[in-house]
Amino acid sequence: MKAKSSTGEDFAQRMKNRNRRGIFERQPGEYWIRYADQQGRIHREKVGPSLKLAQAAYQKRKTEVREGTFFPTKTKKRNILFPEISKDFLEYSRKSKRSHTHDFARMATLLRLWRDCTLDDMTPGRIEQDLSDSAEQEEWAPATFNRYRALASGIFSLAIRNSKAISNPVRGTKHRIENNTRVRYLSDKEEDRLFEHVRQNCPAREPEILVALYSGMRRSEQYITRSCPEGGLQWSHIDFQTGIITLPRSKHGESRHIPVNSVLRALLEALQATSGSAYVFPGKPPDEWFPEACKKAGIANFSWHCLRHTFASRLVMAGVDIRTVQELMGHKTIVTTMRYAHLAPGHGSDAVERLVRATSTATSTMSP
Repeated sequence: MKAKSSTGEDFAQRMKNRNRRGIFERQPGEYWIRYADQQGRIHREKVGPSLKLAQAAYQKRKTEVREGTFFPTKTKKRNILFPEISKDFLEYSRKSKRSHTHDFARMATLLRLWRDCTLDDMTPGRIEQDLSDSAEQEEWAPATFNRYRALASGIFSLAIRNSKAISNPVRGTKHRIENNTRVRYLSDKEEDRLFEHVRQNCPAREPEILVALYSGMRRSEQYITRSCPEGGLQWSHIDFQTGIITLPRSKHGESRHIPVNSVLRALLEALQATSGSAYVFPGKPPDEWFPEACKKAGIANFSWHCLRHTFASRLVMAGVDIRTVQELMGHKTIVTTMRYAHLAPGHGSDAVERLVRATSTATSTMSP
């Protein structure tokens, strides 16, 4: 009877061990661990006669899987080349990103740098050095450097999701500081010269400039462009009854609404009366004629995007609050809109003037 009781206790102990998470005793004195790898495949591993050793081994394997450093000894790791994960990303970009043409154009540079590189070769140091060398040779602006860096990071992030990479080395590189403080807007005199030239040389283009000035639309929202072939302002986007332009998909993938003032409404109604297209401006973007028009009008350092800056700047200078300007511009965060804040009437001067009213020493130090 005593031996049977001992056997029952042993069985109960084995059942207790079997119920431990990831650890079980296949037979007395033989502990095993069970765990899943990065791809969800189950592994079983014999450890030894010690429960404490099995617990330590199990925690070690779980840490390796979590950090992406676990590779089964029976599985040979395949050397994946950078072009393979680049091809995967381009296919993903083509199906899901409006800006996929930018990715295709920039990919040529990345493939030139890393066409023969395996993923193990691509360390943070090498990536940053190669991009820095290209930036120096091709005179990239900090923003251009960051775009290539972001593309490389996106490629590795997708490769991790596809179980082709275990880490993203681009995260170990430095993001360069961009100078986004420059706000170039059209002065009244420059506007007079620009329209004078346009009316004399290409009068049919005048409505395009006016729509940009009174709506603040992005180039890809007003025209069909190579980078955004599904863009372009359509008559179906304009509700003349409510006076609202609804862009179904803006830069950030969300719809946005632009109120139409009296000048813009009259202009659009006149254009619609003679239009034979579903698009308000079915022709090519202003890349060819607008730079030349600015040059002839004596307007330097001015691009089509500066018309959008002009829209925002004039709103702020007219006293419109910065939050409303953010909504009208379609900025995702107010940080971007704050670049126009210094143009507000009395910006800063009203604040420091309060010191004069708040302290009694403001006049005590002044001479009679």
